[in-house]
Amino acid sequence: AEAKAEAKTKALADKAAQLEVKKAAKLLSKAAAAATAKHDKLVAKQTKLAASAARNVESKKEWNKKNSAKKAKEREALEEEKAAAAKLLLGNGFRLPGMPR
Repeated sequence: AEAKAEAKTKALADKAAQLEVKKAAKLLSKAAAAATAKHDKLVAKQTKLAASAARNVESKKEWNKKNSAKKAKEREALEEEKAAAAKLLLGNGFRLPGMPR
């Protein structure tokens, strides 16, 4: 009877140990899943930030190109205005002091 009771106690202890191992495995599995999800979220965020930075660089390049073209047109228009004004003044016989006749 004592051996039977001892065997039963040992079986219960083994069962309890198995349950603890299962609980620990379940907790580790949940922790691993959470860590994986967090990592995936971080990777997605970094990818999104990299893509956003690339778009910003492209946008700035495009803006610089447009702005440069706009300034070139403005300079060209100013030069044309100066040339037209000079032609008008010189065409009317206007001479600056020191200019040959």
